[in-house]
Amino acid sequence: TGSALAMLLARLGVGQIVLIDNDIVDRTNLNRLHFSRQSDADAMRPKVEVVANEIAQLGLGVRALPIEAWVGDPQCRDPLRACDVIFGCTDDHEGRLFLNRFAYYYAVPVIDMGLSVDVDHGEPPTVKALDGRVTVLCPHNACLLCRGIINPQIAYAETMKRTNPEEYEQR
Repeated sequence: TGSALAMLLARLGVGQIVLIDNDIVDRTNLNRLHFSRQSDADAMRPKVEVVANEIAQLGLGVRALPIEAWVGDPQCRDPLRACDVIFGCTDDHEGRLFLNRFAYYYAVPVIDMGLSVDVDHGEPPTVKALDGRVTVLCPHNACLLCRGIINPQIAYAETMKRTNPEEYEQR
């Protein structure tokens, strides 16, 4: 959802877009990362770099600030605090948990989005269900934990896998 949303915001004329992701383009995400190419995957280009370059190529005067990092890294805090609104397009519980806390601590609205595609294991595979969710996080709205969208145990495991992979493998 992130690359699609970034392009739509740019076309709407949003003045500045902060792009945060620590992932690279690879063959497995070419089908969902807008404007990515096989050459980007071959070069292992950062996703944020690919999207920022495409926004610049539009020539609409929109400034895209790519930050190649996990959303919770300290280098992301000031750029996030400067945002009028944050769109959460992460696919992990750890990132959602961080943005959930951030929204209420700094009173910056977060619009969290999620998509789920359920595919069977037949030959060829077929789509069984397509589900989408949009949740607005701001004061006086229930948070993602309260709604049961974030699983704290999964978020903890994701944190451990990122910060201490050896202990994660042992557990």
